This record gives sequence, structure tokens and C-alpha cells, in this order.
Amino acid sequence: MFELYNMSGDPDDFTQMMNLDNTRAHILIRLSNPDNSVIRNVRARIDEITKDIPAEITTGGYAMIMTEFASSVIKGQLSSLLIALITVFVLLSIVFRSVKGGLTGTIPLAVSIILLFGFMDHRHCP
Repeated sequence: MFELYNMSGDPDDFTQMMNLDNTRAHILIRLSNPDNSVIRNVRARIDEITKDIPAEITTGGYAMIMTEFASSVIKGQLSSLLIALITVFVLLSIVFRSVKGGLTGTIPLAVSIILLFGFMDHRHCP
């Protein structure tokens, strides 16, 4: 369709979308809801639609970068919390000289962290 319009219409209409050789195309998608899950679904749908096209398909943009960044931050926070809880458990076990003492001190801390993150994430729920 692009080629047909390009041959009959004004070629300058496509300078932002295709190169002169018609070997590269640029398609812009605007989202009314730029939520991370929506962006991931759009990217998955693009991959699904273009899997049989024998060309190199590249997706990118600010929304994709920010989605990957948010995912990396969440993974980093979870691993940091896990390491911190393990460290607290080991230190409390050493101080109380028992595994039971370590668990007694670590379990309330873990529950409070889970509740805190639940309250912080509550604003993202529908």
C-alpha cells in the first residue's frame, strides 16, 4: 500500500516513514495508556505479527526503554531485599546463637517489608 501511494501520491508524504529505496520503514505507534503492561503487550503483538516477515524488524523508543528500565529497577530491588533479609537472618542467628532466634527477628521484618511494598503498589491497581 505504501508503494502504491508513493507512486501515485506526493513522495514527500513518506520521507518520515520510508527511505527512497523503499528498503526501510518507520512506523510510529501512539498509545493512550502508556502503562508497562500495555507496552509489553504491544511489543509482543508486533513480534507476533512480524514473525513471518523476512526482514529485520526493530522495535524501540522511549516507552520501550522506560519499560525495560522499570523492569530492571524492580528486579534490582527484589534481589537487594532478598540479600538484606538473608544477611539480617544470618546476623540475628549469630547474635542469638540459634536459627530460631534468627527467624523470630527476620519474619516480622519480612512481613513489614511485604506490607510496605503492597501499600506502595496499591496506587497502580485498578
